[in-house]
Amino acid sequence: MSVRDERRRRDKVTQMRRCGISPFPQIALGSRMMIMELLERHGSRAEQMTDPRECVHLAGRLIARRRDAGTTYFDLRDGSGAVQLRARADIAPGEASTAGILECDVGDIVGVTGHPYIADRGDITIDVVSGSLIAKALKPPPPASDARRDGRCNLIAARARMLAAIRSWLASNGFIEVETPILQRLAGGASARPFVTHHNALDRDVFLRISSELHLRRCVAAGMERVYDLGRCFRNEGISRRHSPEFTMLEWSVAFTDYRDAADHIESLIAYVAQETLSAMPDRAGASETFSRPWRRTTLRDAVAAETGIDILDADMSELAQALPEKASARMSWAEAVLKIYSTLVEPQLESPTIVFDFPLEVLPLVKQHTRTPSLAESFDVVVRAMEIGSGASELNDPEEQWRRFVEQRRAVDSLGADTPMPHDRDFVTALEYGAPPSSGVGIGVDRLLMALTAGGAIRDVLTLPET
Repeated sequence: MSVRDERRRRDKVTQMRRCGISPFPQIALGSRMMIMELLERHGSRAEQMTDPRECVHLAGRLIARRRDAGTTYFDLRDGSGAVQLRARADIAPGEASTAGILECDVGDIVGVTGHPYIADRGDITIDVVSGSLIAKALKPPPPASDARRDGRCNLIAARARMLAAIRSWLASNGFIEVETPILQRLAGGASARPFVTHHNALDRDVFLRISSELHLRRCVAAGMERVYDLGRCFRNEGISRRHSPEFTMLEWSVAFTDYRDAADHIESLIAYVAQETLSAMPDRAGASETFSRPWRRTTLRDAVAAETGIDILDADMSELAQALPEKASARMSWAEAVLKIYSTLVEPQLESPTIVFDFPLEVLPLVKQHTRTPSLAESFDVVVRAMEIGSGASELNDPEEQWRRFVEQRRAVDSLGADTPMPHDRDFVTALEYGAPPSSGVGIGVDRLLMALTAGGAIRDVLTLPET
């Protein structure tokens, strides 16, 4: 049926062109009214119109068509809402023709002029006095339900509100937005496999960024005390319901603070963003209370002990191995075992917003050592709905220690025969050598945050146009 319908539409376009009629005319709609404005002015089920002679100009896509007793009814949708149209072939003499819209198909984009009135069921309807095609749909619309389509549009709108709320909070708290390079000479800032491309003019490979952290910290070293980057990052790794090769990250760095300050900041930001984003979603408005402060706070040590009875600081590898859901490899370190226990046994139990502090130092080469426990780092994860949505840390500002860790990290990777680059970022260390204040940093997965706010099931659901 759809093939036959498409052929009919294309034949109609051919006939229009033969008659000198453009199926895609250039039309300016300066006096156009949005449908939601019309509905809000009169109420979606008003008992009477304020002015029965009112004339409105609307434009949008025809999403349904039906006939009743010689009259054709359409549903017209624009970016704000939908309204019913009534188009009659026998309009009063002197009125403009409705022939143009009567020839239109579902999916066509049209412009109409008409008088609003209240139909028998109490809904606002537009009595069309003139209508014309603005853009022809050559293919019939896909069989997606209105609910699914509306849900998708609402999610995209929620994403826009969330990004605006993030920037609003950051601006009100003294942050400056900076744009760090996406094409980078070194793939630094996180231990992930980067995408590699080639710079023809320089004749050398460059990397799509996996993080903006090191560039933000250079800004702090240069005297910019509160900076952030909100943009795309790329990691050439696995795809899952929570992982996408391209994703949006918010990262910031703040001078003269530590990871406890960063935890306060991230809690305040997300609580504000939840309220601003969800208040405009009637079906989710009450969910903002889930993110109200204060959040639960715990340490990794306490969280693992509560779930397994094991004290990670006193346990040896044999005890940790017994708690693992699968057999530990011979090369697994203490830190790797602890993180495996946490990710498989603890994190899945954390539904309400929780900040988990003090992770193993071994896997965090850019983070300061814990002041009381040398094997741990001053770091934290933020977990909501059993999913990590962000992390933060006290940032290492000792250039000699940072260089030592870079070298050690590279040596460890090379010993495993891995091909993931672990760069010696000499420029970053040089920036620290000029003197960098103590600082804290935060990274938030923006896509995952939207998943948490809207109870989305997969990261693809919250991407506007997912490619992979």
